[in-house]
Amino acid sequence: MKAKFALPATVLGFTLVFLLLPAFADNKEMADLYFNTGMKALEDGKVEKAREQFEKALKRYPCHAGAVVELGRLITEALDSKALIKLYSDWLKALKSNDNATQKQLEVSEKLKAELRFLEELDKIDKQYARKFVTLAKSLRRKDESAAAEACQKALELDPENSYAAGLYKRIAGSEPPKKLTKVKLGNALLSEDFSKPSNMWYQREGYAFYEKEKFVVKSDLEAPFSARYSVDFKPGDFYVESEIQLAGKAKAGTAGGICFRVNASNTFYTFMIAPDGKFGVWLVNAGYKKDLTGKEVGPETDLTCCAQSKHIKRGKAKNTIAAAFVGSKLFCYVNKHLIFTCEENTFPNGTLGFMVNKGNNIYAYDNFKVYEASLPGK
Repeated sequence: MKAKFALPATVLGFTLVFLLLPAFADNKEMADLYFNTGMKALEDGKVEKAREQFEKALKRYPCHAGAVVELGRLITEALDSKALIKLYSDWLKALKSNDNATQKQLEVSEKLKAELRFLEELDKIDKQYARKFVTLAKSLRRKDESAAAEACQKALELDPENSYAAGLYKRIAGSEPPKKLTKVKLGNALLSEDFSKPSNMWYQREGYAFYEKEKFVVKSDLEAPFSARYSVDFKPGDFYVESEIQLAGKAKAGTAGGICFRVNASNTFYTFMIAPDGKFGVWLVNAGYKKDLTGKEVGPETDLTCCAQSKHIKRGKAKNTIAAAFVGSKLFCYVNKHLIFTCEENTFPNGTLGFMVNKGNNIYAYDNFKVYEASLPGK
């Protein structure tokens, strides 16, 4: 059911309720419960929750066959060979101390051993090529700093632990190297704004959307959320957008800020917001009607209420980097480079981008707004 509200709104929520566990449940039974919860989360598109549940299953029962397979798939999708090597090595070590291995565990063991040998050989090759990219970066540094920084990034993609490549990138670019994204591959830069100079490409309104101290500041009124969009002529197809965001006023009930994207009109867009208490929300807003895409929202139907939790959100007035990507019908939401939500959604195929602040006289400051072309890894 859709609900109309002062600006956006709907409430489609479900609550996953845990059954009370018997006091005598052993570690294997607890691990099975975590594993089953993780599989349900995967079905619902909640990747971060699924990963956390599989990790809990392995913590309870370190040689759980299903959990290591499913967690391995998620780590493989994240292209994190280091984490995969550790996961498989730890699991095989745990199985060695198990005198009553099941047939399924033995079958998984053989597959993981073969995969581990392949990964370790691949890791050696990656490190060799990473060193070659570092050498290239050193030779390019005085001629072409942009190309040198790119070579450092390539080295770090192959070997994230290459401290020399990380240090060289920082000396060249003056900042820490960007973290690798899960699920999405970035292409050409489409837009970059540091808000050091005012631009008429951004919607501005006195007291609500304005430049201040080399930041773009957005303030809502008491009764409705407020959005400030970029030029309506800017409508990227598959994209990744990110921005630094920081609460610039007091945190109150309902305080939240974030980004909006595929904006087609004042009441037609998607929005992803985070709150100072570590919660977030993702909504589709269609002609003033909202749909909560996380399925977690509770509260008045006329409000946008952040109800999903993430450990990756820095609380209070700490600065966060918030990001979203749309590739085809796949939506990905990130905080501080961590994927915290994903789903299938394609009601609006395109639109411009901007900032969003929840109602309640809330105020947020934005900086380092960037937009890139985006694709899925391997495409």
